[in-house]
Amino acid sequence: MRADRLLYILQCLQTQRLVSARELAAKLEISERTVHRDMEALAQAGFPVYAERGPRGGWMLPEGYRTRLTGLTSDEIAGLAVLQSSSAVSDLNLSVPTENAIAKLAAALAGPARDEAAYVRKHLHVDGAGWHDAREPAPYLGLVQQAVWERRKMRIRYSSGEQADGAVSVVMPWGLVAKRHTWYFAAVKDRREPEERPAAGSDAAGADAAQRKSAATEASAADSTRRNAADDVMNRATDGRAAPAMPEPRTYRVSRLAAVELLEERFEVPDGFDLAMWWERSMAQFRRELPVYPVRLLVREEAWARFSREIYVRVKTCAEAADGWKAAEADFHTPDSALGILLGYGGSVRVLSPRELARSVFSEAKALLALYEGPDSAPQDQGHI
Repeated sequence: MRADRLLYILQCLQTQRLVSARELAAKLEISERTVHRDMEALAQAGFPVYAERGPRGGWMLPEGYRTRLTGLTSDEIAGLAVLQSSSAVSDLNLSVPTENAIAKLAAALAGPARDEAAYVRKHLHVDGAGWHDAREPAPYLGLVQQAVWERRKMRIRYSSGEQADGAVSVVMPWGLVAKRHTWYFAAVKDRREPEERPAAGSDAAGADAAQRKSAATEASAADSTRRNAADDVMNRATDGRAAPAMPEPRTYRVSRLAAVELLEERFEVPDGFDLAMWWERSMAQFRRELPVYPVRLLVREEAWARFSREIYVRVKTCAEAADGWKAAEADFHTPDSALGILLGYGGSVRVLSPRELARSVFSEAKALLALYEGPDSAPQDQGHI
């Protein structure tokens, strides 16, 4: 509807200083000519929209102008109510501010919309937690959030597969990401190590200053060999001068932080950085680089529904086989992962290939049988197992 389109244009102009006709046309999937007609309609309706000419021009509103139109639809009201139940809101200690913000917004709505918002909040509750609490302890989430909000550098000790004790480095956190109950942050390592000093309001929460200085020196030497290659990429500008490319952030898991110190030194996030787009690219690359271990196997029909829903298994083909079996080809991540998953199916799965996996399943089954046939095992004929 044209009314919805005009309202969307107004909202874009309020949130962005200047928007080109090309941008609006792409977002709304209309022609630039239609955008100009919509702008004329807004001007005739009394909205002070005006155009700024030039190659970087576009449409804009006077600075400080705000319309009181909210334009909230029923679906948008329901979406805000669901947001209040988000575990991310709770993790960031924003439950009360979110509830207050929604209450204030509801109070500003017209009568019918306000009643609908109240109904949704009363009759819709979202419990995002599973039956088993899968949350990871993340004691430094608050400090990381503060560093992101205030654009302050952090000195961190981070545990990884390479260094279980944790490497010390100074990072610039560009953004926080919540993936279900797990928190991550995107950060770029500082190329120069600041002087070791306690920062006001910091939380060392780990070794003392001497230990931190020693660890930072060791980590700095190790880090020089693992420097993020993106930091050294250079693009050639149109005038022939070398211009540095935007460094590629690294993904850090908040629960793996062993210590955090908030520094006073500030940083700026590049204007071209889009956290959501970066995260999608990172996830796509992560999935592409996952190891693949192909397996041919038979699965009993009564176990197929469960097997086909395995999170860490990708079923490629499936066909009916004789005597109540299904023949399938599936990708696992590693031999150990495949062994662990398949053992949980007992006699409902038979591995055809690779032969080494079939032998591993056989060996584990043999060991299990020997365990329960031992002298200390419960009598089989008395129904104690």
